[in-house]
Amino acid sequence: MEQEPRGGPPSGYRRLAVYRLSVWFLRLAAVALPCSFIWPKVWFVLPIVIVFGLIVTLPLRYLAHFEWRMPMLDLDASMLKDALNVRYW
Repeated sequence: MEQEPRGGPPSGYRRLAVYRLSVWFLRLAAVALPCSFIWPKVWFVLPIVIVFGLIVTLPLRYLAHFEWRMPMLDLDASMLKDALNVRYW
């Protein structure tokens, strides 16, 4: 993958495994978090989702900030757009 000349993300960053895993985590968290608030017996889901979320998303944030020089708001917007897009695999 080629680096953009202005220091942005490489031209295929949305196809990277770490990006796809982070997007799928956002989709699963949207289901798991409300369940942990609605049913008190599954309260243990909340810390698991938070810890797993850090493990999954921190490598992507590292790449975006230090390697690609991509603003975090752009990364967040891109991930949320793909998490809510039904066609994104």
